[in-house]
Amino acid sequence: MNNRKKTIFFIRHCHDEPSENLNQVEAAEVALTPYGIRQAEALGSFLRSREIDAIYSSVYKRAKETSAIIAEQIQGRLFFDERLNEQALARDRLDKKVAKDIKRRMLSEPEYVPDGAQSLRESIDKFLAALNEILESPYSRICIVSHGFLMEAALRKRLGPIFTHKLSEGSITVVSFCNGDIQIEMANHRPFLLLRTQRRIFEIVKKLLNAFHLLR
Repeated sequence: MNNRKKTIFFIRHCHDEPSENLNQVEAAEVALTPYGIRQAEALGSFLRSREIDAIYSSVYKRAKETSAIIAEQIQGRLFFDERLNEQALARDRLDKKVAKDIKRRMLSEPEYVPDGAQSLRESIDKFLAALNEILESPYSRICIVSHGFLMEAALRKRLGPIFTHKLSEGSITVVSFCNGDIQIEMANHRPFLLLRTQRRIFEIVKKLLNAFHLLR
């Protein structure tokens, strides 16, 4: 691996529209919500001073939208790689409970292959192959925009026991690689938490106003 220090900003895509009961093709086209767009803008603002050289993104729409908003703010080079795509769970539509059951089984049996999908082991290997190529790239400070389930599983395999974190939507986890030394510099940081507080206040005020109108 390149001996220069590489700093990778692993970013889980921002808040998206509901994706339950969608097949693989439909799930790939799920977009960000207006709130997710604001999250991505907060990420871009946070990253603007971090001297990012390049962004690598999944080709799923929610990841592409997240990375495009960030790239616009930091003026970084943007690349897309299918190996960073969300783990496929099935060929057909799945409700939320069945999807959770499949993910649970995949974590305990990485070689398990759901109908019309691929094993978690295969998806992890593809993600890590992409990561290794990115680490060999000429760029030093890089964002990877991908998906929570796959990225958590891949980072657990690549980083070992030092990685025990959950990745919230729109979160940033920063990992440095240098001469075989790996350091987690930041885990599950969410620059948009103020936005979430503002959103909750807005929803409470809206409910109070609706209740007031009903009482009139």
